[in-house]
Amino acid sequence: MRPDLREGLWLTAFLWCGVLGFLNLSSIIAGTVSTVGEYLTLILAPIFALAIATLLFGAFRIMAGRNVLLAWPVVGLAALVCAALMTGADYGSQIVLHHLFEGHRMPVMTRTSVLIVAALYLCIYTTNAALLWITSANRHMREQQHQIAVRDADNLRAQLRVLRLQLDPHFTFNALNGVSGLMTAGRHDEAERMVQRLAGFIRATQEYSPETIISLEDELALTEEYLDVESVRFGDGMQVDIQCDPDLFAVPVPNLLLQPLVENAVKYGVSPSQDPVTIRVIAEPLGEDRIRLIVANDGFTGVGGAAPGTGLGESSTRSRLEMSYGGAAGFEAGPTSSGYSVEITLPVSGPKVRAGR
Repeated sequence: MRPDLREGLWLTAFLWCGVLGFLNLSSIIAGTVSTVGEYLTLILAPIFALAIATLLFGAFRIMAGRNVLLAWPVVGLAALVCAALMTGADYGSQIVLHHLFEGHRMPVMTRTSVLIVAALYLCIYTTNAALLWITSANRHMREQQHQIAVRDADNLRAQLRVLRLQLDPHFTFNALNGVSGLMTAGRHDEAERMVQRLAGFIRATQEYSPETIISLEDELALTEEYLDVESVRFGDGMQVDIQCDPDLFAVPVPNLLLQPLVENAVKYGVSPSQDPVTIRVIAEPLGEDRIRLIVANDGFTGVGGAAPGTGLGESSTRSRLEMSYGGAAGFEAGPTSSGYSVEITLPVSGPKVRAGR
């Protein structure tokens, strides 16, 4: 844990100026400072203290990253040396000022008084070392937390990318299978229109990376383009109803979040039905800070259990929501009295994992 130079200097200056400022102010109030030399002593003391403290800071930086059993004795020895130097500088400056300024009073210089002063300086330098260690440890911990946060975000983006890439071939297979069915049935014009719309949809989706965050307005536009592709195949057998409160257009969401859900609605609601089926996509506010997205169809009723194959679309959407929002997103799916519905609730603030286009 190497201490930051600027942080260390500010911390040391604050400590020494605080301690010496208190002592100097006490001396002035007590009336023990009256001559020019004595006032100079008050100025020189913090200068000496800060200059000598650089030795302690240097020892701390040299021992950064070393074994604690080795580092602390060295730092402790450095604090002892600094205390001895400061004691010498203190008394030495007093002697010089005594000779330069008449009337400058010398402090008591008995062995006991010198040891007391040295012990005081040792306590201050030891405190200085402890504060340097605490701030360095705190900064190191913050750096580690930042690295962990960056790594976790990168991992989440990678997982989101894998999930999206799993869905792409799934969608492409279903779309091409639909084109093949039209060709086999001799509906060549419709197959051509479907291929053209499919190409337009794929071009639109290629603009985004798998983890890109887009506006809800753009997400609904992509959903509508996908349903336009499928409408060629089903004609009047599939009706689309997309509703969104205009105030929600700017809400950020993961791109193609709804696509696997509407694909399930087409495959398991529209395709097997002999009657026209309506797919509804609804975006509405839920309180002041959440929205609700609904993908519903009135074709598949869920009688006899969930339709085979609905697992990938729903499970991948659940996983993307968990990775993008953590526990802030909600997901519910199941049969209704008139078909099948998937409901997603999201915070309007958007996902916690974001990436640019």
